Amino acid sequence: MALCEGWANYREQILTRYYLGLTNYIGTNNSFLVDYLNMFSELTAIGCSFEAIEKSLNTKSISEFQSNLIAIYPNMDKQIEKIILN
Repeated sequence: MALCEGWANYREQILTRYYLGLTNYIGTNNSFLVDYLNMFSELTAIGCSFEAIEKSLNTKSISEFQSNLIAIYPNMDKQIEKIILN
């Protein structure tokens, strides 16, 4: 559940910045969720699409999320592992 909540906070941040122009907006002060914000930001920075991340969220653990994402992007396996395991 935390993984999906982290994704929701990340998308809130992106949409708020894009539509409202609040470039410094961070939707939470919770350090646990900030870790997820950073993780999703790094995943999109290496080229993981929103659609692929959302498909990969259909899981019960972060290790399954990682496996699902690597199945979509096998050539980025090392990058994905480094980002998700941090």
